[in-house]
Amino acid sequence: EVDKIRTYLNDRAVGHVLIKEGVKLDNPIVATYATTKDWTKLGARSQLDIAIGYQANKYIGVPLIEKSQTANYRASWGAKANCTSYSASDVVMVTGNRSSNQLGRELLKQHFEREYKPLLDAAVKAGAKILCGNDGDTDDLTRQYLTELGSDLQLTSAGYYEATNPASVAVVAPASPVTHRINLVQPSQSFQECEPEMSLGG
Repeated sequence: EVDKIRTYLNDRAVGHVLIKEGVKLDNPIVATYATTKDWTKLGARSQLDIAIGYQANKYIGVPLIEKSQTANYRASWGAKANCTSYSASDVVMVTGNRSSNQLGRELLKQHFEREYKPLLDAAVKAGAKILCGNDGDTDDLTRQYLTELGSDLQLTSAGYYEATNPASVAVVAPASPVTHRINLVQPSQSFQECEPEMSLGG
């Protein structure tokens, strides 16, 4: 899988540097790394996220830990992050925090129930395509929930999962509010109406 990701990124990078002077790459994930960073020296997950970022036009990611890559991604996506409305033409990237000593699996699951499920419900109901990674934790919870909703998940040649949605899916009701949270991020500040797509035509 690493070789597939490297081939995929090499087709889109310039001399292994994410951005060179005068070259604009439309990928909000790239903006979270130093513009002169050699992507071959990034971790495999960072490379995978960059690959997904080239395909997506919206993002779902709600950090439980403020100083995290999920928080960086959300900030970089700006008005295209954590939208309350989607369309069938949208391609949505989903990432999130991983469990750790500070962030247990059960707390992560509660957070997913509260923050991610309503966003995924909206995206699936609209027929949007959803992209997520191949890790555990938030990636795993996302894949499980999409399967419950009836989405068809396929592992792409670049190493991430692509979920396509049936025309009609029964969406479950939101879970009860979380009663236990860690301290840095306030709940439910992320849902927003996304700015309309800008037309480049005349």
